[in-house]
Amino acid sequence: MTLEVNAADAATEIFLIDGRLRRIAKGVGWLGHDVAPGFYKLRYRSAATQVDELIEVTGETERHAVHAEPIAFRSAAPLAYTATANVAQLNRAQEWSHMQGVPYCSLFLFLRQEDEERQIEPVEVQVLDLAGELIAGLNEGMWDEAARCAGLTRALPPGTYRVRVVNPVLGTYEMFVSLCDGWQTQVFLTPDVFERNNERVTAVSLRRSSIFMARTHEGFDPYNPNLRLGELAKHAISQGRNVVSREVINSFLDEKFKNPMLGFAVAHLLMRRPKRNYELLDTVLCNLKCMTVDHPDLEALELGLRTSGYGRSFELSRPPMFLASWDFMVRATRARASLIHPASVPGQIAHNVASSAPWLLHRLPDEPTQGPVRLSLRDSEALFNNLLSIGADELLARAKEMREGQSLSGLEQNILNLVLTHQKVMQIGETARFEAETSPGEGKHGLSRALRRIRAPAYSVASAVQSLCDKMKG
Repeated sequence: MTLEVNAADAATEIFLIDGRLRRIAKGVGWLGHDVAPGFYKLRYRSAATQVDELIEVTGETERHAVHAEPIAFRSAAPLAYTATANVAQLNRAQEWSHMQGVPYCSLFLFLRQEDEERQIEPVEVQVLDLAGELIAGLNEGMWDEAARCAGLTRALPPGTYRVRVVNPVLGTYEMFVSLCDGWQTQVFLTPDVFERNNERVTAVSLRRSSIFMARTHEGFDPYNPNLRLGELAKHAISQGRNVVSREVINSFLDEKFKNPMLGFAVAHLLMRRPKRNYELLDTVLCNLKCMTVDHPDLEALELGLRTSGYGRSFELSRPPMFLASWDFMVRATRARASLIHPASVPGQIAHNVASSAPWLLHRLPDEPTQGPVRLSLRDSEALFNNLLSIGADELLARAKEMREGQSLSGLEQNILNLVLTHQKVMQIGETARFEAETSPGEGKHGLSRALRRIRAPAYSVASAVQSLCDKMKG
């Protein structure tokens, strides 16, 4: 007989497990499989939440259908039927997203405390323009202590903006959000617990944030099922899972003028497939272009799909929202370094990009970074060899000193780790193995190949190698 399982969300993963605890089938959104009568376990996974259900297939009919309830996964946004949804917060988000009437382009920030045992506390969350000039702070918006939430709505011109969180213990981090004509970009934030120097610190988490885009006259709709799909797709990008079923794609295409963020997430998941469906990707990107027109994540996806079609004078001047979009931009600079100028905002932030999928996060350095240096990766190889020439003991001592003094950028840390790894391998006499692993078939060019794999534009990697050499000499 046939067992059919329907999940409440098209992006929920379904696993069928038999009485011997063997997984015999899996699906996304829907699962169909021929089974014998007996007991089975159904496992549903939505985001990081997993729910098991025991079922009995009797064999009395040729078809046994199961309709699952929505999985209450965790979300920074107060979406209906999620794990920490709160009616008061849900209502406030709906109300505040409409506070300024119907501006043609706006940004909506919403901070909420998920823990019912804790009150919302004042935090330093700021909105800045791309140049870094302060526009507004969350403390200038609306606060509801009883509902444990705060909100800020601002009508702003189309463009890319910084959302910055300042914490005296963890440092200052920012993400980049793009505003488009006719849309309201909605950013939902919540506190999380971080570990720093064996200390537990509660701070606003940009990494866990939820970002939606809605037509300006619609505001936030917590009951919109496609917002749940977008959240699940966002989690899938972070976890490296494939939840793009045909139904998910159709949900975006059927509502192609209503949910750009779902479209961006679907496009990134489709780009990860071993065999790309270029016709389908073209359709998704075409629909995104109709909605957002001028968006840095769209530019990045187009670069990832095909690098041709841009003139020699074309430059990427704005950071994207998705970390996966940043990776496409970075890879494109390997063939054409001038795509990201060292003095541009993408060139400046490249030295301190955090590993924070799904979003591109930037940690502001404690000290200003050096001015832009226009070196190529090839130019930096000689400098890199200078680092390798330092004795292992001396290199370790200098590295420890600089790390304790926190004088290295994130990019310099990555390069130093690469050098230390090479030195360690050399000590155990396995240099050939290291070169083979970093660049199969490239032999002596393995290290420079490893340099090219670092998650930063070509000019930024080269200038970081130079600055690291200068600090080592000092």
